[in-house]
Amino acid sequence: MYIPNPKVIGYHGTYPENISSITEHNFHETKDHVIWLGDGVYFFIDGVGSLPPEEYAKQFAIDQCFNKQFKIYTKTKYSILEATIKINDNKYLDLTDKIGNQLFNEFRDKAIRKIELGGKSIIGQYSDTDILKVMRDALGIEFVKSNLYIKFAKQRIGRFESIIPNVTVLVVNNPTKNIQRLSIKEKLRGEIL
Repeated sequence: MYIPNPKVIGYHGTYPENISSITEHNFHETKDHVIWLGDGVYFFIDGVGSLPPEEYAKQFAIDQCFNKQFKIYTKTKYSILEATIKINDNKYLDLTDKIGNQLFNEFRDKAIRKIELGGKSIIGQYSDTDILKVMRDALGIEFVKSNLYIKFAKQRIGRFESIIPNVTVLVVNNPTKNIQRLSIKEKLRGEIL
């Protein structure tokens, strides 16, 4: 797919103790990630949200360190990193446009048919992250952009349900190749109250 701007600025929520490792060695890619868009490094980027993407990265970092069982925050500070992501359009899946969605749906339909032909049930066993993993392997995809609805603390506490996206994210695979390490800088740091 053609990308009008092959460099994207992304914001990643983390904690101050992780900054030196990230700026020295680059981001660490999560593996076996079963929510959102599967494996990779997640960035909030400009898109459908009503707030700047760094605000969503901040909220995500704060929310991630909340221990639900003990109802306490496990960290005292958050940090937002800004990075320049160099996108290769041959390895890019944009789920915010028609072509990207059609490609995803073709893969999903093929996977469902293959499972059904094998006599297996698809109920509760497969998800979008499974399809994206197949697509990454088959097509060499290293960048997936999507609009998502993420339940931040306010939405969870208020039990607000929605299917309308509130953020745009970009997940990146092979970060040492695709994220310009020297562009990684701390954009914001604050206290978790």
